[in-house]
Amino acid sequence: MVEEAIEKTTGGRADGRTGGEVDLKIGDRVRTGQGKVGVVAEIRSDGRVVVEIGAVRLVIAPELLERADGPSARPPVRPS
Repeated sequence: MVEEAIEKTTGGRADGRTGGEVDLKIGDRVRTGQGKVGVVAEIRSDGRVVVEIGAVRLVIAPELLERADGPSARPPVRPS
């Protein structure tokens, strides 16, 4: 229900980007429109992509994702 409400209110685009077709595979690192980096866990039959970001699983339209090549942009955390 939440996914349907988001699509109705935003036209399916979370941040107004007009992304192109992205060829994704399970295990690819991707970045969401909010800048969060996760891993593709599943590609559903309806074309949506399941992305795992930590302990959270999101179902996102593939055009709202972009590849995140290389390591995370976050600086490494130093032990205290």
